Amino acid sequence: MGKSKEISLDLRKKMVDLHKSGMSLGAISEQLQIPRSSVQTVVHKYKLLGGVATLPRSGRRPKLSPSAEMKLVRMVRNNPGTTKTQACHELEAAGTPVSLSTVKRVLHRHGLNGKQASPGTRGRASARSGFHQGLLRPHEEDEDADVSPGDIKQEQEELPLSAVAVDLA
Repeated sequence: MGKSKEISLDLRKKMVDLHKSGMSLGAISEQLQIPRSSVQTVVHKYKLLGGVATLPRSGRRPKLSPSAEMKLVRMVRNNPGTTKTQACHELEAAGTPVSLSTVKRVLHRHGLNGKQASPGTRGRASARSGFHQGLLRPHEEDEDADVSPGDIKQEQEELPLSAVAVDLA
């Protein structure tokens, strides 16, 4: 069974007033177009607690207020290079001491996980691998040289061991 919408405070007060005037639960239900069980629950809570206000729910209160949470998310989105530790220190300087795990949890909830590569560095890895690939392949600019992979393998096998050794001293 899914959650239903909370009945407004005005409507709950109206139910209690109608019940005090002597109206039955079924009549109140028909008049206000609300299920009888809802009317019964509101009237019962009024009799038990003496009011119809919504009571606070159980559970731990969040460490960050909604405004502080949005400030954190905005800070990380505007500067993707911000580390979680830096964000933690900035919040602490602003007067909201939070742990690193709280910052991680909030950022994860908003889909921000870890530092992202900045736009300037995204292409460097592919450029680097392209450079390394160029070192491994024979130069394509040399049209005269007809070198096949088999020829390169033969050349490597023919080299004496002294030619391959590197002087580390």
